[in-house]
Amino acid sequence: MADTRAPYRPGIAGLLRWRGPLLWLALLLAFAGLGRQLYIVVQQWQDAQHIEQLRQGHDVPVSLDARAPVLFARAAFLVHHLQLDEATLITETLVNRATTPDAQRLSSDALYNLANGRLRQGITWLEQGRLERAGQALRLARDNYVRALRAYPDHWPARYNLDITSRMVRQLPRQELEGGDDEAQPEKPEDLWTEVRGIPRGLP
Repeated sequence: MADTRAPYRPGIAGLLRWRGPLLWLALLLAFAGLGRQLYIVVQQWQDAQHIEQLRQGHDVPVSLDARAPVLFARAAFLVHHLQLDEATLITETLVNRATTPDAQRLSSDALYNLANGRLRQGITWLEQGRLERAGQALRLARDNYVRALRAYPDHWPARYNLDITSRMVRQLPRQELEGGDDEAQPEKPEDLWTEVRGIPRGLP
């Protein structure tokens, strides 16, 4: 037998009964969204503070979970102070997280900075006549310039310094290439690097 009852339609009283809980739910969702936005704003402010402090030369510890711009600033600080092992760890973190074009460009800049640090280290050891260590540092610099170009092929400063560094490696005395005397003196090592970009003589 067919059901001839009229379809159920909630009356005004039924709607009013649900108005209170629905209003509270809407308020909770609004506060949750506001809290999330507030957290993002505070996080961005803290990141900006850390970046500025690092640029001013303050040694600010940074977690490897930090945002990429903060990691980049920390790596640049470490390179400037030739703390290259820790700078390498942070740079590799940036490289591993580089999944977008902007992130790849940032990782390329980080690799370029690290390569410049290795190059500075190699130049210092060249001037001290420590050819074996100088050769190791120069080859690490060369490898990082290559990686910087792989991440961002239009990185022309990296391309330029790669050419200069490769020439420096080729001009190292044969004793170093063959693992010879670490105290042997290269012939005018200053002539090998005066054209390098971003590595002014006397940089602290």
